[in-house]
Amino acid sequence: TITPGCALVGLASSGLHSNGFSLVRRLLGEDVEKLDADKSLGVSLLERILTPTHLYVKSVLKLASEFDILGLANITGGGFIENIPRIFPSGVGCRVDIESFPRQDIFELLAEKSHLSDSELYNTFNMGIGMVAAVRASDADSFVKRANALGERAYIIGETVGGEGVILDR
Repeated sequence: TITPGCALVGLASSGLHSNGFSLVRRLLGEDVEKLDADKSLGVSLLERILTPTHLYVKSVLKLASEFDILGLANITGGGFIENIPRIFPSGVGCRVDIESFPRQDIFELLAEKSHLSDSELYNTFNMGIGMVAAVRASDADSFVKRANALGERAYIIGETVGGEGVILDR
């Protein structure tokens, strides 16, 4: 059971994961080729936007065989704000440290172009985290280490708290 004091471990996304494309199109325009002249993302912007969604099933199944995963949230449309609370019982919310994991370059670009607040960005995009696992705080470090050994990029991104919803902290 998820109670206050559980750790939240984020598994990195491969990029947008197909959410927020309508907003991306509005922000970056339909002619992405013009923006491709800027190679600051290391690859063409179109390639970065269309990076396939990372699938977590093999890693998560292996992790679930070794740890007691209390809940899993797939960070899709609705971002952190709508998806993470779905795994909590009534009276449990969470605090997420948005500086506990790297914000990928594509999200930096979208933040710059959109001028959206953190709350709006984290309610629209995955911001670099595609899956969140709730685990016992005592398992968090071992869980992260094992997830990384399985090829994931894992981070302790927050904790559950009494209350409701998601609090974004720095």
